[in-house]
Amino acid sequence: MTGWGWYPRYMRPITSHEELDKIDESLTWAVRLWHPNITLFKLHGWVAVPVISEKYSWRFEEKLLEALKWRGYNDLYAVLLHYRGFLAHEVPLTVEGIDDFRSQFMDFHDLAIFAGMPKPEFVILSLDKFNMDIVDCHAIAGQADLVLQVLGCEVSEAFSRFQNSIIEFKPLQYEIKNLMRIYDCLKDRYEQADEGA
Repeated sequence: MTGWGWYPRYMRPITSHEELDKIDESLTWAVRLWHPNITLFKLHGWVAVPVISEKYSWRFEEKLLEALKWRGYNDLYAVLLHYRGFLAHEVPLTVEGIDDFRSQFMDFHDLAIFAGMPKPEFVILSLDKFNMDIVDCHAIAGQADLVLQVLGCEVSEAFSRFQNSIIEFKPLQYEIKNLMRIYDCLKDRYEQADEGA
């Protein structure tokens, strides 16, 4: 049992302190939590783009599975950063594994999904801590070729899609302000940041 009262069918809860430490150490290269803020660090060769969706689409999941499997990954890690400190699950890179993950985790805030040890190669960071009612917002960051393969477009087009999504989903006024803050942060500050900043 994981603490929420449900048993994952395909995901594996990480309970070993040694394994949790390794996951934490890897994720810390890219994401750090200073409550209530989450910082996304720029690693060598990384890009980061914001994505809006009602939920992850099957097409996105299909591309993610294909891209990570092509790189030799069999699973990824889902980490709840604020849940009593640190809670992680291993998610198999299968349709069933992703469905299991989606059904159990998608409504949680401060969620990081990543692949790669000892440094992550790819991170999806939930940005729902802004308490947006209409939309879900995520930052997708990682090695440029991997991010572009998953998104199916260039970085500049991904930022344009983000702006178009704001119009399409018609978020509330305060959400628009928060979404544009995320856009500016990733478009200007992250793109221009030095490695490790």
